[in-house]
Amino acid sequence: PRSNPATYTGLFTPIRELFAEMNTAKERGYGALAEQSNKLEAFYKHTVEPLVFLDTAFNFIRVNEAYARACHRRVESFLGKNHFELYPSPELEARFREAIRTKVPYAARERPFIFPDSPKRGVTYWDLTAVPILDKNENVEFIVLALNDVTERRKITRRIQVSNAILKLFSQANSCKEYLDGIVLLLKNLCDCDRAGVRMLDEKGHVSCESSAGLGPKFWEEEKAFSFEKSTCVCARVLKGKAEPQVAPLMTKGGSFHCGNAAEFIAGLSHQEKTAFQGACVLNGYASVTIIPVRYAERVNGAIHLADKKERAISLDVVDLIEDLTNLIGEGITKFYMAEQMQEAQRELAQTRRLSDIGTLAATVAHELRNPLAAIQM
Repeated sequence: PRSNPATYTGLFTPIRELFAEMNTAKERGYGALAEQSNKLEAFYKHTVEPLVFLDTAFNFIRVNEAYARACHRRVESFLGKNHFELYPSPELEARFREAIRTKVPYAARERPFIFPDSPKRGVTYWDLTAVPILDKNENVEFIVLALNDVTERRKITRRIQVSNAILKLFSQANSCKEYLDGIVLLLKNLCDCDRAGVRMLDEKGHVSCESSAGLGPKFWEEEKAFSFEKSTCVCARVLKGKAEPQVAPLMTKGGSFHCGNAAEFIAGLSHQEKTAFQGACVLNGYASVTIIPVRYAERVNGAIHLADKKERAISLDVVDLIEDLTNLIGEGITKFYMAEQMQEAQRELAQTRRLSDIGTLAATVAHELRNPLAAIQM
């Protein structure tokens, strides 16, 4: 398939040739077979793409070192194991069976995958191709699986796409409110979550909701405004950059609060701690709650609020992406606020000038009324 890098680099050509030569070598005798075995061994060892040989029941026959490294395992740990017992996927297994039946390779691009034995790695993405290898009777003898880890490439591509979308919003919006409304919808769609909102921190230490999507009026009536200094809810903790020991496991490196099961988290707190964490999110039944600080020029000036009633609905890789972009979002907010403050100052100045002009006119009229003869003499 032309969509997989293995095709462009001709990876499968030497594989097919090696197996064809192995069959020929068997007929020629032990010496020729040993020579071809050495070639195949070298191919396993030095191929940089992760490569797997499976039998038609999907048992591991051989994996190369690149594949073992990608899986964070040793090569010998795969021997005697079945691919779909280690990495269950009914959908992919059905695809492989279809490839065996039709003798046609299967290819996929940017296929998401979570390693069951390493869930902390998060969602990874792979280009893969499964190619049936035929024997001399044209029956499928093996499946060769070639993979390419495109997780970083996908992250970079998504980051560019979302950055461009944010810049477009900034260039097209006529006000900070319009800009924030666009940001909230963008983030809600990016996370595919039920609720999203942005809270801004003013100079007096008060936090208010500036924009939201999917959050009902009752929710924001309860959470619409609170004191940054006095509040103990999660939003205030994130804005302050303070994390108590019981919260620390749910804080990301970027300073976000990321909880995939709020009920489970609350259940593990003491009675006193529960009182402090009973915010509107928990009371309204949200299981997944994420609060991401918005920064600009090393200052936290707001927070992004994401919530969903499903458990673990907001992925950590999306949170990482948003954290990378909060400075860009914060810059847009700051520039809109500065522009709006400048406009307000200009309006106040214009109003002051009008009042000054009116005052001057009134003084002149009053003077003329007090001195009517002066006007006649002139």
